Amino acid sequence: MGVLNRLQGRFQKAAYFLDQAISTCEEINLKTPGDNTSMLLAYCYQDYAQLIGLSNEVVLQYYQKSKEYYNMMSSRESLDVICRYVLMLTRLGKFQVFLSRNEEAKESYQEAITICIEALRKNPDHGPLYGALGQAQEKIGELYSINEYYHQAGNYYQQALNSLERALELSTNIEYINISHDKAFTHKRLAEYYEKKSNVVEAKDNYNTAIGIYSQIIELSPSFITAYINRGHAAVDLMNLQIENGQFVDALASFELTVKTFEYVINEVPEQASAYNRLGCANRVMGDMNVRMGNIGQAGNSYIKALDLMDQAIQVSNGNYIYAFNEKGLTYLQIAQISKSNGSITEAREALMNSIKCFDEVLIRTPDAHYAKQHKEEAVRLLNSII
Repeated sequence: MGVLNRLQGRFQKAAYFLDQAISTCEEINLKTPGDNTSMLLAYCYQDYAQLIGLSNEVVLQYYQKSKEYYNMMSSRESLDVICRYVLMLTRLGKFQVFLSRNEEAKESYQEAITICIEALRKNPDHGPLYGALGQAQEKIGELYSINEYYHQAGNYYQQALNSLERALELSTNIEYINISHDKAFTHKRLAEYYEKKSNVVEAKDNYNTAIGIYSQIIELSPSFITAYINRGHAAVDLMNLQIENGQFVDALASFELTVKTFEYVINEVPEQASAYNRLGCANRVMGDMNVRMGNIGQAGNSYIKALDLMDQAIQVSNGNYIYAFNEKGLTYLQIAQISKSNGSITEAREALMNSIKCFDEVLIRTPDAHYAKQHKEEAVRLLNSII
């Protein structure tokens, strides 16, 4: 029940059921410890750690507990256990990146890739192993992209697609949807890679490919909320690229898809903070488009709508969804830049002070968040320039 609710985006219910599962398994483990109980506890802690609404220290503790129970098992030769362990390492690496612990993340990803390759030498036709390998390759590609090693990032993304294609060839019907989801996500990463290389054509093609795959998944599994969320993310990023290249009609179509997607998510899972936040981002991008078109009044309305949605993301997450604080800070920063260019210095100062407060909220919760530090420095520089 915990895993099912997590996949449906019902994180509070997922946390409740996983907490109950952990308590029960810990009681059993005290009386009759063994591989089966260790395996269940490893899985439970691993799934609980994914619920990022917890504090950073607790998340890491859950990952560490999961790893501890995996290591307690006398035998980890089961292919299912290997796949789960690799997935745990990949998620751990992702969280280490979130904490700006990039070297630790690299070690986690490389361990995951090594384990998969070694297991595939003995089991060359095991689809889930290829799927796990593809996820790890995509994530280490993202890490290289963050550090601006774009050539290495591109190579890993392509390796990930190759692994996932092989996984799909070997998959069962049940596995097909999850592997397709990972493939769509990798196409989105590849689109970001091409965008950074200023290859607009390839970037758009990969965003559209990702959106197309997500739409196919939604047709096959209408209750797969994560597919809706990631389709919305891809649509927002495509919209931003289209606006940068003056393709306003196409951008409007992407905005409409974004609204349709996230409004469905919010209706189905009202506590889904990321849906409010990304819908807010889409409205901010729409504001940027209106600025480019000279519609300043409409732009202002879009920015106000964006801030309202980001506040809702903060509210439903009880202040734990730090990305909403970051995006809210960026929205205020954009308002400040426009106000300054229009000569509205008082409004610009007020927006910049609000922007700095938002980035501080991120840094209070995650002191090593490099993106928040960079954005805050930009806001402070702009504020100092107009005082």
